[in-house]
Amino acid sequence: IDGEPQEAQGRIARAINDLNDVIRDIRNYILDLRPQRFQGRDLKRGLEELARDFRANTFVNLDLLVSAQDLSFLSPQETIEILHITQEALTNVRKHARATHAAIAVSETNGELSVSIEDDGVGFDEERARARNRHGWSNMRQRASAISGRIAVERREGPSGARVVLTMP
Repeated sequence: IDGEPQEAQGRIARAINDLNDVIRDIRNYILDLRPQRFQGRDLKRGLEELARDFRANTFVNLDLLVSAQDLSFLSPQETIEILHITQEALTNVRKHARATHAAIAVSETNGELSVSIEDDGVGFDEERARARNRHGWSNMRQRASAISGRIAVERREGPSGARVVLTMP
C-alpha cells in the first residue's frame, strides 16, 4: 500500500466491485429459491417488478413496452415461465453485456406472443457460451419448451448488442 498506493487503490476498487457482484448474485439466488416469487402476478405486473429490480441494481436504462392488450389467455404457469426467462435474460445483460440501454417488448401477432429482451452491449457468441457450459441459456430453452415456446438468441442489427426472443402460441 505504501509502495504503490494507486495500484492498491485500484485493487481495492476491483475487490469492492467483485463483492457487489457477489452480493447481487446471492440476492437473486435467494429470490429465485422462493417459489412464490412470481405467484399470483399477471405478466405485465411481473415484468414491471423485474424492470424495477433491474434498474435498481444496475446503471442500465431499461424500457418496458407491452403492446399486447389482453394477456389473460396466459395460464399462471406460462406467466411464471415467461417471467423466469425474462429474469435470466436480464441477468445475462447485467453480468455480461456491458450495456447502457436495454428493452423488454411484449407483443402479440397472428396468435403468437413474443417477448423480446435486447441490449446495446458487446453482443453474444452462442458457441462460446455453449463451450463454457452456461446453464442460463439451456434453462431458458427448457422453460420455453415447457410452454410450447421457442427461444432465439440474435445479434442486434447495428454495431452491437444481443436480443433474446421468446415466441409461443
